[in-house]
Amino acid sequence: MRKWYDLGIKYTLYALPAIVPVIFSPDFFTVFSAPKLLALQALTLLIMLFWGAKVFVEGGFDCRRGGLNWVLLAYAAVSLINTIYSTAFYTSLLGAQGRSLGIFTLLNFLLLPLFVWNFLKDKKEIVTLLKISFAVAGVLALYGIVQFFGFFQESFNWDISPGERVFGTIGHGNHFGAYLGMHALLGLFMIPAFKKNWQKAVVGAGVVLQLITIFLTGSRGALAAVLVAALIAGVTLLVKKRQTVRAKIKKLLLPIFLVVAISAASLIIFKEEIAKIPILERTGATISAMRRGAVPDRISWWLSSIEMIKEKPLLGFGLSTFRDAYNQFRRTDYNTLEEGGMQDNITPEAAHNEYLNIAATQGLIGLAAFLAIVFFVFWKMDKELFAKKDDDLFYPILGVKAALLVYLLQVI
Repeated sequence: MRKWYDLGIKYTLYALPAIVPVIFSPDFFTVFSAPKLLALQALTLLIMLFWGAKVFVEGGFDCRRGGLNWVLLAYAAVSLINTIYSTAFYTSLLGAQGRSLGIFTLLNFLLLPLFVWNFLKDKKEIVTLLKISFAVAGVLALYGIVQFFGFFQESFNWDISPGERVFGTIGHGNHFGAYLGMHALLGLFMIPAFKKNWQKAVVGAGVVLQLITIFLTGSRGALAAVLVAALIAGVTLLVKKRQTVRAKIKKLLLPIFLVVAISAASLIIFKEEIAKIPILERTGATISAMRRGAVPDRISWWLSSIEMIKEKPLLGFGLSTFRDAYNQFRRTDYNTLEEGGMQDNITPEAAHNEYLNIAATQGLIGLAAFLAIVFFVFWKMDKELFAKKDDDLFYPILGVKAALLVYLLQVI
C-alpha cells in the first residue's frame, strides 16, 4: 500500500493540469498569468513538502537515475550563472513587470518534469495525467467557442474582443491556440490507446472541439505548428505501424472522400462566412498590409535580437531582460501593419521567437543547454517508439511527442 506522502505527490501532480490552465482572476493586474503562476508555485511547494516528508519518514533521499536529471540540472546551473551576471539582476531574479518569468519561476518549471520523472513511475499514472490534461483542454475549447458567440466575455479581459480572437482562460489567442494545438494532437494520437468505442468517440469529439477553437483564436502560428507536428508524428506512426496503418486507411477511404467533398462544397457555398473566420481575416489583413510595403514588427524584433546576440554571445544580457536591453538595438526602418499604428513606440517584452529570445538573454550557452533538454527528451521518446517491442505506451508517447512538437514549432 502506498504511503500518504506518495499519494499526496501523485494527486498534486494530477491537480496541476486541472487547475493551472483554468484559474484566472480580475483581482490581479495581470488577470491571467499571475494567478496561474501562483497556483503553479503553490502546488510545486506542496509537492516539495510531501517529498520532504517522504525523506524524513523513510530516512533517505531516493531519486530516480537518468540523463533527464542531468540535462535539467545543467540548464538550471546555466540560468543561475546567467542571473548572477545579468545586466539587470533584479529583473532576472524576479522577472520583468507583468511576466514574473525570473529565475524562481524558471526553476519552478524545471522541477515539474523532475517530479513526473521521479514520482509517476507506473504507466497507468502517466496516462492518467495525460487524460486529465486532455479533458481540461476539451472543456476550455468548448468555453472558447461559447465565448466567441458572445457569452462570458468578461470586461476585464484582453483588449481584443473574443468575437474577433478567442483567448479562453489563457489571456492571449496565440497562447490559447498553442495550448489547444498541443492537446488536440495528444488526443488524436492517443485514440487507439482507448479500448472502448465510446471512449474513442469522446476523445475524437474533444479533438474536433479543440481544432475548431484553434481557428477561432486566429493564431496562425498554432495552426501551422499543428499541421507540421501532425505530419512528423504521422510519419513516425507510418514507419512503426505500416501494416496496421495501411489496413485502416483502406477502411477510411470512403469517409475521407466524403469529408473532403463536403469540405470543398462548404468552401464554395459558405465562402463569405468562412472569410470572416479570425485566422483568415488576420491573414488577409497581413497580406494587404505587406503589399502596401509594411513589414511585420516581429521581423524587426528578430533582427534586433540577432544584434543583441552579437553583443553578448556567451551568456546574453540576463534571464528575462529582453525589454531592458531592447532599446539600444531598436530598429526604426520598418512600417507597422496598422495604418497610423504605434507599434514602433512599443518596447516588446520578448523577441517573439523563443530560440532567439533565449540566445539574446541567456546567450548561446543558455540556448545550447535548453536544446540539450529537447534533444534528450526526443531521443528517449524515439528510442521507445522505434523499439522492437509493441508497448502499450506507444500511442501515449507518440501523443506527447506531437504535443511537444507543437510547442517547439509555435514558439518560433
